[in-house]
Amino acid sequence: LLEESAMNFLKDELNKFKRNLSQDYPACFEAQDNNDLDSEAAIQKSCATEGALKITLYILRTMNQKDFAETLEKSKNCAIMCPT
Repeated sequence: LLEESAMNFLKDELNKFKRNLSQDYPACFEAQDNNDLDSEAAIQKSCATEGALKITLYILRTMNQKDFAETLEKSKNCAIMCPT
């Protein structure tokens, strides 16, 4: 169940990244809908999203897809970031 939940989360995040790289969508990530989440859960989801982004950027770079990685990295400023 844990593996299935993790894979579903990563698939959802990857789909957001793909839409972000598509010319059919604006340059920012779609807005996060955290209305249903308390602040701690929202922070945890934000951190998980940031982790998925870092993994995606790493994989894109190892695939020599540097243009996609750069575009995605530039657009991360529009995403909700994990507080430091």
